Amino acid sequence: MLLCKNLVIPTLQLFYQKRLRVQTNNSRIPLKINTLDGFLDRLLTNTDNDETMSNEICHPRYEEYGIIQWSNSRTIVVFSVLIINGSRLAKTRRKAEFILWLAQREQDVFGLGMVGFDLGDLPWSLDDFEKEKIFLLKVIESAKEELGCGVVKLGTHPEVLRGDLEDLRMLILNFTDEDLRTAYLLKEELKDIGGRGLPVEMPPQLEKCKIHRVLLTQYGCYVCNNLS
Repeated sequence: MLLCKNLVIPTLQLFYQKRLRVQTNNSRIPLKINTLDGFLDRLLTNTDNDETMSNEICHPRYEEYGIIQWSNSRTIVVFSVLIINGSRLAKTRRKAEFILWLAQREQDVFGLGMVGFDLGDLPWSLDDFEKEKIFLLKVIESAKEELGCGVVKLGTHPEVLRGDLEDLRMLILNFTDEDLRTAYLLKEELKDIGGRGLPVEMPPQLEKCKIHRVLLTQYGCYVCNNLS
């Protein structure tokens, strides 16, 4: 596998920063692929089987705190309850930015097994890190209590889903400002090849789905797109 990556990297680097176009919702959406190593890993191991593919949520010190792995279908359910509850709790544009960042990670756009992330990729700010962390933990606690808030059928047993949310809560709880500073340094090192993570595309005006009351991204309603 390493040999294959070494063979294809020189060629892929020529195209890495090009904008690709993917077909979604009958429109052509320009897409810039981020994180070259992650793209290569998925390219070389990709299958269409939901059970064999997973999205990984990583703490920078994953040797100590581990890596969360969710199947594509489980990822949709976890993201949905976070987006539903987060949209209700986000009373400012800054808080909404975190929810929109998550809602933009559409597997129909980026591909199966391609929407996982490192905690350092979230749109943190060094100055307000602790407040932002408290907000995210509050969103997770709300999701554990309210789950889908009665607006959608989840298809996953509530206790199983609460376990997934607790795993995520523990990762974020143990994510420190020092971890964030390390992530910032890594982003600077990777800037020449496009950086890492997905930038948030903030709309001029925050709007919500009339059915599910979740914040809308450029792709529409995450819940409508994935669970309806």
